[in-house]
Amino acid sequence: RSEPTWVTSLKELELSTGRELSTAYYYSTALHWSLTQFTPGSMEVVPRNDLERFFAVGTLLSGLILFSSLVSSITSAMTALRARNFERFRQHTLVNRYLSERR
Repeated sequence: RSEPTWVTSLKELELSTGRELSTAYYYSTALHWSLTQFTPGSMEVVPRNDLERFFAVGTLLSGLILFSSLVSSITSAMTALRARNFERFRQHTLVNRYLSERR
């Protein structure tokens, strides 16, 4: 007997309710689960064996890396903008000083 997975749990749900779940339901469940890995949302689909647990951890690490990369890019852009604005302010101050000394 193979280890239980979230798919086998859904198959058991099909058997217990007597209603067949569509392929779209399986895909939407997988999409919902993947989105909850990146947000504080909750999901009743949880890893049930080692392979699913490693996949969940890999997904979380991928999300962490992608989110960190996004934050890093935004921080870099903001730092460059701040440096450019500071240089403009410095030049404006020098021009004002020059003009006030030459009056």
